[in-house]
Amino acid sequence: MEQGTKNILALLLNVIILPGLGTIVHGEGKRGLIQIVCAIISISLVVIGIVGIVFVIPIIFIIIGFLTGFLTWLWALLDGIAFVKNREFYIFKNLK
Repeated sequence: MEQGTKNILALLLNVIILPGLGTIVHGEGKRGLIQIVCAIISISLVVIGIVGIVFVIPIIFIIIGFLTGFLTWLWALLDGIAFVKNREFYIFKNLK
């Protein structure tokens, strides 16, 4: 697969499907895995808040879940944009 096509695919996977998936496809496995885990934790927090498994102010779980989910999505988006522009952009430099 051509590098430019691979970079655009990585961006689309990160933004549309699952944050971190495109990062893994691009070859940044450690960082992509961390993004996927963060996304799963965010989704879990929202589901816990909506279902009401925790009876102590479930709205807090929903808010924290949406906030961490948005930040994870933003991180993956910035990675995807850096891939397309062929630049190194690392929020966390030790996760190369």
